[in-house]
Amino acid sequence: MTSLDLDKEQDKDNMTTHYVVVEVADEYNDEVYQLQDGGTPIAVFSTKEEAQALRNQKQYAKLRGLEIRLYAYDIEDLARDPKDGWSTRSPSLTDVVEALPFLNKTDEPDDWQDYMFPLNLTDEQYAQIDNVFKSLSFFDVVEVTNQ
Repeated sequence: MTSLDLDKEQDKDNMTTHYVVVEVADEYNDEVYQLQDGGTPIAVFSTKEEAQALRNQKQYAKLRGLEIRLYAYDIEDLARDPKDGWSTRSPSLTDVVEALPFLNKTDEPDDWQDYMFPLNLTDEQYAQIDNVFKSLSFFDVVEVTNQ
């Protein structure tokens, strides 16, 4: 092992990783709220599991009673993963309805016009909503590594 290899090993030993729970910024554009890049750090953890648990707790609390029309022009847009960009096809409304049968909605857009998520769902059901409506991610976990 060369001295350069030893230096790299020491650098790895000195590095620490933390997981930051971030509240994603949003901005109202006179029609809907749009989630932005960046946000406000709200907590730091040494394990990803702890950070993810807080993120989920905060996310599910935000989804309870949320009026989804405030965050999209079209219900199908909420199911599009913003990380994939607008060039990808969003899931159909039928796909959304099938993935979330407990919401008791139809695949008619008018049925979703003034929809609010129920207040009395389980965390498992909110996890399913979180998984389907990817563009409603109000909280994120960011990995930060420093020396």
